[in-house]
Amino acid sequence: IFQPLHTLRSAEKELLPGYHQFEWQPALKNVSSSWDVGILDGLSGWTSSVDDVPAETIARRFRYDVALVSALKDLEEDIMEGLR
Repeated sequence: IFQPLHTLRSAEKELLPGYHQFEWQPALKNVSSSWDVGILDGLSGWTSSVDDVPAETIARRFRYDVALVSALKDLEEDIMEGLR
């Protein structure tokens, strides 16, 4: 699960909050080939405003989100490799 820092940094740039187009390569049977993937802003579910949250807490939650997504992407690669 722990990734080198440069891997996390590149994932941070790639996974900014918002919706991103995602496409399985190669396409999977009975699975839509393309859809939008939502990336959370690290503060979803919090009712307080961002101004009320310490910057280090925001950064820590964002780093956790990025590490989690990075691990999921690695898992996806392993699954796809296993299907070949």
